[in-house]
Amino acid sequence: MRVRLPFLIISILLLNFSSKANPDFDRLKNEIIKNLRWFGDDLIYLDYERARIDIDSLASSTELKLRKLLTYNESINLDIKEFPNLRLDAYTQDSLRIRLYYFSNVVGPTGYEDVHTVCQWQSQKGKLFSFAISSKILGTIGSIYKLKSKSDQLYLVQSQDFYNTIIYVIQFKGDYLILDYPAFVNESSIILEHADVSFEPRQQKLSVKLYKEENYEMYNVVEPMRSKAEESESYKKILEYFKNKVTVNFIFNGRKFID
Repeated sequence: MRVRLPFLIISILLLNFSSKANPDFDRLKNEIIKNLRWFGDDLIYLDYERARIDIDSLASSTELKLRKLLTYNESINLDIKEFPNLRLDAYTQDSLRIRLYYFSNVVGPTGYEDVHTVCQWQSQKGKLFSFAISSKILGTIGSIYKLKSKSDQLYLVQSQDFYNTIIYVIQFKGDYLILDYPAFVNESSIILEHADVSFEPRQQKLSVKLYKEENYEMYNVVEPMRSKAEESESYKKILEYFKNKVTVNFIFNGRKFID
């Protein structure tokens, strides 16, 4: 028995090492890497036409595969350098370990950038989840902050869609991701055009300021919300906060920025 014990230990270690190898993860990873080569900044719609690539279909397929890949344990410390044209937009260092990955492509001759963002997070038991959020969260995400709340896992997300800065509040509930949390009266976001927006985590203060060097008024800043206010009482109330102001501050109260 003394002679066989080391051999037994080595065999168990080798078996354990082999069990960690995941051919499905590697196959999916290689497929995504191959697809992502078509999402470079130097490519335009004519390149897709010449190569007979349906970029919309390829983007949807790649987004779906990336979402699946991010549920594998092997993706917990994803090496972004291995994936061409994939970017890590923002992340958190708390227990949820939120990661926001995205890739993008040019749509048509206008040069509009279509952004595809997939969110990954981790449960308390260490299980990974992921969800494609581009249908609700527009543009590229620049930052994410944990909001102070007694029971809810709430986060402020700031994204940039051309000249518009959009502020969202999203909620995590186990394996669910809620993208329409009503943090601004009964709306899930505020949309601001060409504004200086910042968030102070300690005070939980969201600030919207005018750029000093430009001839811009708060009336112009809230222009994207004006059309929405025609059909939404919530946006009407939100607009009232910006009237005749140079700076507007909102404090998160544990549930909302604006009741």
